Amino acid sequence: MVEACKSNAFPAGLSQPEGSLRFALDSLLLPSFVAASLKERPLHLKNPLREPAFDIRLPGSFACADLGAGCGASAIALLKLVPYVKVWGVDCEDVLVQSAKENALKTGLADRVRFETLDVASLSQVQRPFCDMVQINPPYWEDGAGRPSPHALANRARSSEHGLDAFIKAAQRLLVYHGRLFCIFPASRIVCLTDTVQKYGFGIRRLQFVRPYADARAGRVMCEAMKDAGHETSIEPDLVLYEKKPDGTAEPSKKALSFCPWIS
Repeated sequence: MVEACKSNAFPAGLSQPEGSLRFALDSLLLPSFVAASLKERPLHLKNPLREPAFDIRLPGSFACADLGAGCGASAIALLKLVPYVKVWGVDCEDVLVQSAKENALKTGLADRVRFETLDVASLSQVQRPFCDMVQINPPYWEDGAGRPSPHALANRARSSEHGLDAFIKAAQRLLVYHGRLFCIFPASRIVCLTDTVQKYGFGIRRLQFVRPYADARAGRVMCEAMKDAGHETSIEPDLVLYEKKPDGTAEPSKKALSFCPWIS
């Protein structure tokens, strides 16, 4: 997929440690997918731990966990798109968490997000759920699969010994009853995604494929699922990112720009 845009506005200027996996457009498409879902179907969940866990006091606000938050791009994008959310971002790499904290300060959103160094696998021990929503842009490959990077930090972001299973399991522990899970994943691995989501008791509610061009194969799939619910799946129209111009160049499609304002 195409890397995130570099302009004078967000997400340009975000701090990313040397040797880390550069955040890509996937990190911005996911929160855009979340925002579109919330606009169509707002959250109305019972969550007595929302206020003490996230210091949420305003009615109508809700709590989101961002698992594998990296340098904070997805969490910050969600905060920009949805003004009534607070986010708890976790990542196992302390150097990325420090960058995420710096980025939250740079964007003036540090009062609505908390980043913490934690291994996602440890979240399966959570005793009581306290999140209304979880968004995940997980490692796409198991250890040893996918294209390796010369940088160890980037390699650990691309693949994981825990894999997708640990991320979905953690989401299951964090979410309240009928809480929502949002994930972006390679379209070629959709069976792995749907099987894992179902394994942990989620019902798939929405799927949307992402294509770079109308005549290209889908590269990503975005999934919304609900905890402790059955499958009532809506297959949304594909999101086509770019349109080819007569001179052979390409530009973002109007639909893509309406969906995600940071496409270039």
